[in-house]
Amino acid sequence: MTEALYKSSDVPNFDAYPSDRPAYPRESGSFEGSVLIHRAEQIGTALGSAVSNLRKARRRLQELGDHTAQTAVIRMGELAGTAKTKAQEFGQEVKMKASEFSDVVADKARQMGEKTKYGYFRARRRANQISRDYPIQTLVAVALVGVLVGTGIRLWRAHRAN
Repeated sequence: MTEALYKSSDVPNFDAYPSDRPAYPRESGSFEGSVLIHRAEQIGTALGSAVSNLRKARRRLQELGDHTAQTAVIRMGELAGTAKTKAQEFGQEVKMKASEFSDVVADKARQMGEKTKYGYFRARRRANQISRDYPIQTLVAVALVGVLVGTGIRLWRAHRAN
């Protein structure tokens, strides 16, 4: 991680340096010195510009990061609102389907009840008619069923006791 720059009045701010070349007194006959000074000025100017551009880029990236974070928060809020709306719509649809299903089940139960009542009524009517038409056979059949049920219970109890 980079460390914060030390700022003080005795440390110059390179962004504030003038871009003009300072007027150094030129020595006559010192060709090598003036070339070196010129090269040093060019290198210093290039380094100062690079540092300045890096600081501007860092500031711009921070601004973009802040803007991106704000945009992300806004977008997340929008997505949360959309999800909430969709959940409410889904809940309403589920309620509607459940209501329709309960209506269908109630209708089927009513139909089954009517069929059961009608079947019971027919069976009772038929049993009354048979008992009137064949009274002796009915008594024999009832006695036979009673004996079979009694024998079945007796066998079940004997088997269970062992």
